[in-house]
Amino acid sequence: MHLISNMMIYDKKNVVSGFSEPLIHTFNKNGGMIKNEVLLIFSGSRRDNMILLMGDSMGDMHMDVVGLEHHKESDTLKIGFLNKKDELLPYYLDGYDIVIIDDQSMDVPRQIIDAITVAR
Repeated sequence: MHLISNMMIYDKKNVVSGFSEPLIHTFNKNGGMIKNEVLLIFSGSRRDNMILLMGDSMGDMHMDVVGLEHHKESDTLKIGFLNKKDELLPYYLDGYDIVIIDDQSMDVPRQIIDAITVAR
């Protein structure tokens, strides 16, 4: 399992003081952010290269296939975090497989990962 995410840097008081480089943000979330050695994992023809994509914006919905040659969108489970029930809900439901509303926990993704790792 490979985790591609921003990593927080903590100071001596255990308070977040920054993020590691490169910083991943809305406009660069794609296969281009993945380091070459990790990209090799996804570029082969292996059938078990699945992606669990988690995002909190409309732009995050397609960050799995941009820059990854052999990846199919059907091999991605997309979880969207929508902080408010508003006019974006229909779009989130259309683009994400699972939409978590007003939930700041990682309980659902953690349960999915646990189920996958137990099954292997």
